[in-house]
Amino acid sequence: MKRLALSFMMLLLLLGTMVVSCPGSSDSNGNGNDYVPSPPPPTPAELNVSNITLTPSEVEAGTEVVVSIDVANTGGSEGTYAATLEVNGEIVETKNIVVAAGATETVSFQLTEDTPGMYAVSLDGLTATLKVGVPLIVFVSDRDGDLEIYVMNPDGSNVVKLTSNTGWEHHPSWSPDGRKIIFESNRDGNVEIYVMNPDGSNVVKLTSNPAWDGQPSWSPDGNKIAFASNRTGHGEIYVMNADGSNVVQLTDNITDITRSSEDPMWSPDGSKIAFATHSASGDDGEIYMMNADGSNVVNVTSNPASDWHPSWSPDGQQIVFFSNRDGDYEIYVMHADGSNVVKLTDNAVADYSPSWSPDGRKITFESNRDGTLEIYVMNPDGSNMTRLTTSSAMDDWPNWALT
Repeated sequence: MKRLALSFMMLLLLLGTMVVSCPGSSDSNGNGNDYVPSPPPPTPAELNVSNITLTPSEVEAGTEVVVSIDVANTGGSEGTYAATLEVNGEIVETKNIVVAAGATETVSFQLTEDTPGMYAVSLDGLTATLKVGVPLIVFVSDRDGDLEIYVMNPDGSNVVKLTSNTGWEHHPSWSPDGRKIIFESNRDGNVEIYVMNPDGSNVVKLTSNPAWDGQPSWSPDGNKIAFASNRTGHGEIYVMNADGSNVVQLTDNITDITRSSEDPMWSPDGSKIAFATHSASGDDGEIYMMNADGSNVVNVTSNPASDWHPSWSPDGQQIVFFSNRDGDYEIYVMHADGSNVVKLTDNAVADYSPSWSPDGRKITFESNRDGTLEIYVMNPDGSNMTRLTTSSAMDDWPNWALT
């Protein structure tokens, strides 16, 4: 019995020792070890891709393009993503990128194609279209006696005459794919809109109205043409299908019939149309913007001088135009919302009709700084100005395309 009691006491002593040493217990003075649970293991990396971009998306053959996507890690651990660049379904390059938990990284590739054509550029299921072509500038000149349409290389070489008739042609504009040119002409006695092939063949009349129809501009998808017309008695902006059908009036100056709207230019994404308005005197032009259906009209220049001929940069972020806000007509550039206006040219004569190159790296314009109206090219910051035409006649209204 005594041995049993002793064993029981030893068992109690052992249990007491275990209780004292157990995490979370306290001694008689309140001191003890608080139990801290181990943190749960981090969630694995979760990588997602978005936002494929081509910079630029239209280039001359042999020009480098930067292809980029964003890789987001929404998981709890660092992850490595293997991005695969494909062109027309063929793998070109694979690149690994490490993305921290909760971070987003951009992975970029450099791509150069030497053969003109359309390319499907893909990064892990996201696809964009790259256009590689031969750049040409279409313009108007009276070097042969009346205003006709010509094309030339971007350095001013290889000038080719496309039209030849007793009337005049003006406002040529390339289709997005470079396979058509639209223009205005009075060859049939009234100013109407026509379309032709890039070599001047297959001329088709698109409008037939007693009023003036002119200043055509293609939509980025090539399905629509915006133009100006005075068929209501004063200038308004209209849109029609590329074959001339389904004409719809977009602007309505009925509240101020002394003003006219002209110079429509589509934004690169097709959602907006920039245009100019002016009074009968023509000395108070303003640049406006509206949705492609004519809604939400906004004045983006609001300047007491005269602002004309908006032309969008290929990325849709900027608009170049000409204005006499400093006394004579010069070329300016601004953000698409009208902010951050910067003067690009500065001389004692007039500079007009700016137009961006398809890759956004050059701006053409016309100027009489050398005595006759000629075509020039410069960088988007106004530097490296070069004269392209050298005729004794008038050369104007340059417009770029990749054909």
